Amino acid sequence: MSKPTVIFVDDDRFYAMHWIERLRDRFEVEHYVDAGDAKKAILKSRQISCLILDVMMPTPSSVPEDVTMGGLETGIWLLQEIADWITENSIPAIIMTNRELDLVQSAVAMINLPPGLVEVRQKLNTNRNKLLELVSDQVARWGRP
Repeated sequence: MSKPTVIFVDDDRFYAMHWIERLRDRFEVEHYVDAGDAKKAILKSRQISCLILDVMMPTPSSVPEDVTMGGLETGIWLLQEIADWITENSIPAIIMTNRELDLVQSAVAMINLPPGLVEVRQKLNTNRNKLLELVSDQVARWGRP
C-alpha cells in the first residue's frame, strides 16, 4: 500500500530536509524549492494529501516581485494561486513561517478558504515530531488518502 503524498515547498533545503526526513516515516514527500514549479505540480496532481508551504521564498521568475512583496509573501501568493483547487479537492495546507504569526494569519484569512483547511505555524516552534502530528491530523480530518 502506498503512502499518502505531501508536497513540501521551502527554498531552504537544510530546514526542509530536517522535516522531510521525519515526514517520510508516514508519507511520500515531494519537495519543491521554487513556488512556481510547486504550483504547476500541485495543479496537475490529484494524489496530494497535504501541502506544507513556507512563506518567505524567492519570487518565481514568471511573477512580478511586487506581487510577493519581494519574496516576503511568496507562500501566500502560492496559496492564493491554488486556493480554488485546494478548496474543491479539500486539500489541507500547513503554512510555516518565521514572520509575525498574526500578519501571516491575516493574509491567509483574506483568501477566504474553508475553516480549518489551512493552519499557520511558526517554523521555530514546530519540531519534526509536531509537524508529523499536524500533517497526520490534517490528513485524517480532511479524509485524504
